[in-house]
Amino acid sequence: MENIRNIDDLIRAKNLTAEEMEMFKGMIDESREREKMVREYSQSTQENLKKLSTGLQTISDKVMVLGKALRNMTDEMDKLYLKLLPAEKFYRE
Repeated sequence: MENIRNIDDLIRAKNLTAEEMEMFKGMIDESREREKMVREYSQSTQENLKKLSTGLQTISDKVMVLGKALRNMTDEMDKLYLKLLPAEKFYRE
C-alpha cells in the first residue's frame, strides 16, 4: 500500500476481478475525476505561486531601491543642515 498514488495503482495492487471492477465502477470513475481535479488545482496553485514569487521579488527590489534613495536623501539633508548651521553653533576644536 505504500506505493499507491492513484486509483489505478490501487486497482493493480488489489488485483480486482472484472466483476469487482463493475461493482466499484462508480467509485472508480469518481476517484479518477477527483484525481484529475486535484492535478488541475495543483498545477494552478504552482502557477499562482510562481506569479506571487515574481511579484514579491519585484516589490523587494523596489523597496531596496527606495531604501537606498532614502539613505542618500538623509545624507544630503544632513549636509545641508551643516551648511545652514550658524557659525556660533558649529563646534570647532
